[in-house]
Amino acid sequence: MDTRLNFANIPGVTFDLDTDEDGSVRVTVCGPDYDAVLASALNVKNVLPVEQCPEVGAVRQDVGNGSWCACVRIRRLS
Repeated sequence: MDTRLNFANIPGVTFDLDTDEDGSVRVTVCGPDYDAVLASALNVKNVLPVEQCPEVGAVRQDVGNGSWCACVRIRRLS
């Protein structure tokens, strides 16, 4: 996967590119607002090639710090 993701940034939202326990590539999107995190996660999904089957997980709130996070996973590599 290209680590240079090009899409509109929403202020206060952060992105972390890594792999999960199964070795699948994922981008974790975090921020203080549910709607901003969801919009940013969808932006990430929309810039990835369809062949990589990007999928947005549920937006969840971290009860410890109150931030919202969503994960965009790539199920298949082209």
